[in-house]
Amino acid sequence: MLLGGGYEGSREEIINCETELNLRLNVSELYGAFNNISQVMSLSENETSVFSNGNIYNSDFRAGKHDFANVTANQFGASIASVLNIYGCLPAIASKIKGNTKSYNLFTEPDDVYNLTQGNAHEVKQSNAIAEYYQEMLGQYTNDSNITIKNADLSKYDVQQVIDKNLQYRFPVVVYKDNTASIITSKNSQGSYCINGTSSAISGTYNIIDTYSYLLSIANKTNIVNYVAEGENLYDNIRFTKPYGYDKNDVEVYQKLDSGWSKTNVVE
Repeated sequence: MLLGGGYEGSREEIINCETELNLRLNVSELYGAFNNISQVMSLSENETSVFSNGNIYNSDFRAGKHDFANVTANQFGASIASVLNIYGCLPAIASKIKGNTKSYNLFTEPDDVYNLTQGNAHEVKQSNAIAEYYQEMLGQYTNDSNITIKNADLSKYDVQQVIDKNLQYRFPVVVYKDNTASIITSKNSQGSYCINGTSSAISGTYNIIDTYSYLLSIANKTNIVNYVAEGENLYDNIRFTKPYGYDKNDVEVYQKLDSGWSKTNVVE
């Protein structure tokens, strides 16, 4: 797997990964494959495999490092942001131009930017502002049937299949109901799902975000590519790979000049 692309050959065993997220999604397939191999390994008559019943899976999530600390309200927003930060999908500056206009700018606290780049959300001081920003998107997550399973009973086999696949791929899973959100970080030997990096098990009915599908949808969104052709000035044109159903008129890119902001050309 090549990070940053650049390979133009046709060898099937070489996979181009344009971003770290693409690389992580490909690596997750390997985690899943090795979990399956462990389940079918031959054992002696007196041995049992911890994977024989599909039990004991641990995600990449680490409490005390990946979670945004001291967030009493906006738990859903904090949970989503905590997961995104693990995989390098959380921007340092974010604002909205439509609907509610919550925003944050981590560059006002240089240590926050450093901790963000290290995946250390626990030490980010502006955790409440980030949680508020993503909390406002709760309705969008809820209404997106591609990534959210509504009113999912954790005792049901099809629901467990979705969660187990994420944990086998080492992805944590955000679950929420009412005003409470948690992150499923593991599955124990009794087959129960544990939350927030602890042994606290949960059961019942929740709305569940399929992390794998969500990250896959992010990876397939518009990618801004910063490069210029010979003879062009830097950022005269912004080239991008458009997702299905969009064209260059759906994208606006701005360049900051000494006199303010100026719209640049968008080239497919």
